Amino acid sequence: MDNKIINKLLSFIADMLKQLKNTTPKLIFAGNVYWGTNKWICPADGFITLDAGSVAGAAYHLVYVADKSGHYVGALAGAGRGSTATATFPVIKGEEYRTIAEANCNGINAYYYKIGGVLTRVLNALQSLVYRRAVIAC
Repeated sequence: MDNKIINKLLSFIADMLKQLKNTTPKLIFAGNVYWGTNKWICPADGFITLDAGSVAGAAYHLVYVADKSGHYVGALAGAGRGSTATATFPVIKGEEYRTIAEANCNGINAYYYKIGGVLTRVLNALQSLVYRRAVIAC
């Protein structure tokens, strides 16, 4: 890597840190948004915290969440009869999420926390950097 690219990368990282620092509020609880067998479209960048308990007679319970293209983005696994488990994963504005598999769960909650566009800005900046790098390489 030459110095020009390294300097651009460092500048990009500094810009992202400034955006994260200036983002207020940092995290807002936006409610329980569990979608059941349907889909949910994320209104703003943030995080989902899944919370699920196992049915009384089950030794384990599982939940798998995927995006629109079917890629797994989050999973929850718990062990023990009557146990509860939680898992947290990031969600991106405009992306569609759905439960792709569920086993032995006695109620599932998806608590959504929004953070005001930070993930989208980071993703867009990374895509821009990758695109510029590809153009430079050509």
